[in-house]
Amino acid sequence: MTHWDASDVVAQGVARDVCQAIYGKHERPIVDSYAIYAAYDDKNLYLGVQLVYTVWDLYGDGKQPTESKPYNMDGRLMWAFDLNPVKQFDGYINGKGAIWNGTTQPGAKFNNGVDAIWIGSTQPGVGTPGLFFSTPDGHASYDGAYCKSPKGIKYGCADGLLPSITAIYGQSNFEYNPSVLKGETGFTNVKSQTKDSDHTFYEWIFPLSELGITADYIEEFGIGIMFVDIYGSSPVGGTPYDPSYFDNAKRKHTIDVSTSNEKEDEDIITYAPVRIGKLLSAPEGGGTTDVEDIVADNAPVEYYNLMGVKIAEPVKGQIYIERQGAKVTKKVAY
Repeated sequence: MTHWDASDVVAQGVARDVCQAIYGKHERPIVDSYAIYAAYDDKNLYLGVQLVYTVWDLYGDGKQPTESKPYNMDGRLMWAFDLNPVKQFDGYINGKGAIWNGTTQPGAKFNNGVDAIWIGSTQPGVGTPGLFFSTPDGHASYDGAYCKSPKGIKYGCADGLLPSITAIYGQSNFEYNPSVLKGETGFTNVKSQTKDSDHTFYEWIFPLSELGITADYIEEFGIGIMFVDIYGSSPVGGTPYDPSYFDNAKRKHTIDVSTSNEKEDEDIITYAPVRIGKLLSAPEGGGTTDVEDIVADNAPVEYYNLMGVKIAEPVKGQIYIERQGAKVTKKVAY
């Protein structure tokens, strides 16, 4: 845990931004991401997520940090990637149901440029994690060409709070209205309410070759990442924030009415992943950033192969990436 410091933080949210804090706070374990970390070298992408324990049954069992550890259940951990600027998928198997859910059971559905997902157990070493890539029709699939289990991807966890996190901000009260998460009121430092050892840090090593990219590609084009907090079959929170995680937080679960419907609903994720490496430029006058639309009229045209290596000219019959200013387009040379 000493390898990570404040310079590695790429996104930070708030604590208590999971549905259990809004409805069903007696439920545990807790998966609540607070900050995500990233670094890379020529061979690997290194990712970390600080999970925090700040939700408990205030008037029932009280604080149960040991039972609330994510690794005390065979739950789900999910990383979503935006690896290709001109590709995205919905993350649904054959467009019908979320990964590892039933054939038509909803869950995390992406509409934000994500084109790959890693998903594994909250218990490192349990089960077979999967790395899913987009099919040509923009979906996920269990077929071997699009669903892989690379042995080079490794992850693990440790109890504790990274030294770079000196405060944990969250809503001061439980059972709040989810709309407050879009504002700046009601937040307080809740770090002193639990011990540092009550929190949990996970880290991953992703070989760049398994993601189909290189360090040069990250520097030239950048990639996007987001961590999705899963409980049950659907997101209950995540970093960066997306409002879909809380659209049904106060509704009752169809089976366990003492808990939130958010654990089983469909969350269509539209907020952007955080960028690593090359950042996207904001358009003049503000607004959203779109790699298809931003272009410097007089910028020279540059060509790259799919590994992110600059080339002089495209080779006939091969796919290449064309870049002009901040506009990036994938093409076939004729």
